[in-house]
Amino acid sequence: MTQTPSYKPVAELLGAPPAPRGAKDRLISTAIDLFYRNGFNAIGVDRILNDSGVGKTTFYKYFEGKDDLIVAAVERFDQWATAAWSTAVRRHAGDDPRAKIIGYFEVLDQWFHAPDFQGCLFLNVAAEYPNPRDPIHIAGAAHKLRCRETFRDLAEDAGAEKPEELADQLAILLEGAIVLRQVCGCDAAAKTAAETVAMLLEINLPAAT
Repeated sequence: MTQTPSYKPVAELLGAPPAPRGAKDRLISTAIDLFYRNGFNAIGVDRILNDSGVGKTTFYKYFEGKDDLIVAAVERFDQWATAAWSTAVRRHAGDDPRAKIIGYFEVLDQWFHAPDFQGCLFLNVAAEYPNPRDPIHIAGAAHKLRCRETFRDLAEDAGAEKPEELADQLAILLEGAIVLRQVCGCDAAAKTAAETVAMLLEINLPAAT
């Protein structure tokens, strides 16, 4: 059985992930799709087995239980989404670090207008598993920390005197925009955040040449 994961709506913007190879990949890809659309607690192992076409014996060959699968699914989605976002931003902004910072919010705006936008999987998993020592929570938080580190690296490359501080400010704007869109349905959240981003860059980066 060959199944191409959708990862909607992210795939519509960033390109579809590779088709899964083997039973373990099918379980992970199916889990990502179901968790993305329905949440983590709402989906049980039986539903994942049914939709993936993988048997229970095979499932337990690879995973100790649902929690183990959730961690694998979040980590896989993190790997794919991080690479896909980087590619999308580069298409918008090229290799200039200042332009890339702005590009993240341009891509964010496109994501917000995807027809099947259903929020951020990493925020969802952190909210459903709030214990900071839970491996599931840690897997979701790792993506958010990586986003913040990306902003820090771009700020350094762009010549910011205080890249750590600027990275925090940019991360707050990014995550705040996601929450405003996801919770309040504000389609313009990314554009509103981008206006503040532009001011921050004017203040914190050398004048563009």
